[in-house]
Amino acid sequence: MTRGHARPDAVRAPLARRVPQSSDVDRPTEPDELPRFAELNAEYEILRELGRGGTAIVYLARDRELAREVAIKVIRAAYVEDEEATARLVREAQTLAQLQHPNIVALYGTRHLRDRSLALIMEYVPGHTLKSEVRQRGPLPYAEVTRVLSEIARGLAYAHRQRIVHRDIKPENIYIDEETRIARLSDFGIARPWDTDSGLTLPGTAIGTPTYMSPEQIDGGRLDGRSDLYSLGLVGYEMLTGRRPWAGESLYSVVYKQKHEDLPSLAELRPDVPRSLLVAVEGALRKEPDDRWPDADAFLKVLGQPVAPASGAPPQPLSADADPDSVTIKYVISAAGPPPPPMRGPAHEAPPPIAPALVLAQAAQPPLEPPQEALPLLVPAPFDGDDYDDPQIAGTSSRRLVLGRPAPL
Repeated sequence: MTRGHARPDAVRAPLARRVPQSSDVDRPTEPDELPRFAELNAEYEILRELGRGGTAIVYLARDRELAREVAIKVIRAAYVEDEEATARLVREAQTLAQLQHPNIVALYGTRHLRDRSLALIMEYVPGHTLKSEVRQRGPLPYAEVTRVLSEIARGLAYAHRQRIVHRDIKPENIYIDEETRIARLSDFGIARPWDTDSGLTLPGTAIGTPTYMSPEQIDGGRLDGRSDLYSLGLVGYEMLTGRRPWAGESLYSVVYKQKHEDLPSLAELRPDVPRSLLVAVEGALRKEPDDRWPDADAFLKVLGQPVAPASGAPPQPLSADADPDSVTIKYVISAAGPPPPPMRGPAHEAPPPIAPALVLAQAAQPPLEPPQEALPLLVPAPFDGDDYDDPQIAGTSSRRLVLGRPAPL
């Protein structure tokens, strides 16, 4: 149920497009047309289009034998001959094949098409995206925010144990089941193992959605699960406030503020929200990875939710002395890192640490001044991007982009 989607001294140039001379796949060129895939027709009936991104389209289909609905993701006609687009879809299939979790959209299988591209047969989640939920309802009740964050964090904890970083956590990629209200994470199109090189993103370039990218992701550096936690913190902020982070800002402004500025205080915007939820979200939004929660399990503990162990045993509730809702944390720092700007709220005596890698401090610190550095020129790559029309967002800050530095003059 997912949406689809260099030179080292500049923005990666799109690969040359080769127009197919002939094909056994009848791919539509108009949005209202449905495709006819000879390889799929015996097993699946294409019902309608669910959505499209920069390089892929997702269709709703009916499994003829099992009498169930599925989502089928294929490359858009203009990108069938694009080797990089095909490679990303293959990598998404390989990534999803490793992940079986109730809060991650499942992959049922793949089919090779005669135009040498791939079709992903995926779980269909009847419902809507978290983006549409926030757009229709505005700020969500804190109990719902806690539930959605907890469910996605459990999915991330599982993915991170497989050493997979998603790199595109955002409301558009979170689906809410209309019957069970369970939240599921989708679109692993740019996910990657965090300690290996995929070969699809060159060093010094960054790929993702700027509104939800971590500072280290913007820099094009090596990422781990803490980058996903930063993005999840931004999703939590959006659910609580009813508006996208940095709404109305230009692409350049969003990129700069992600690295150097804090969002307006949640405690002031939502005084009804429990301290545990405020601390969990603000702790995920620290600019330095070492100042954030070390992993999704720690985030869940601060949130006051059961942690899903790697063994698969039923999660155990937290003990009372680990409940962060009973304390106010002025700021959270790592055992070795410098203190970030303080979290707002009255100071209290520091409690015992609630996670091994964290130190809870009580003394107020003045906000750190952002470094005065020139913002590198960042340009959206024209061939890639999930373009979601959002009147609240100026420019291209809600698109999935590839960013890079220009060649020196």
